[in-house]
Amino acid sequence: MTPEEEWQANQARQAEEAARWEASTRAHLDARRATLAARQARQADEIAEIQHRFRVAMMGGGTLRPDGTYGPPTNGDDQ
Repeated sequence: MTPEEEWQANQARQAEEAARWEASTRAHLDARRATLAARQARQADEIAEIQHRFRVAMMGGGTLRPDGTYGPPTNGDDQ
């Protein structure tokens, strides 16, 4: 193999390695973006739930029901 051919082969290997690295990095970043988007979507719901619970507490308590509504305070006998 001539020096020119070796150089060309080396250039080809480096190009292939760069392409693999780019594809791997792109896939990794896409996965991270998807995870972040899912987390941000959940955060909106979590913030709304916290705000709701805070409002219920500030309105004098009450019972936060599993369906997200609230009612008058209970002593636990109604369960």
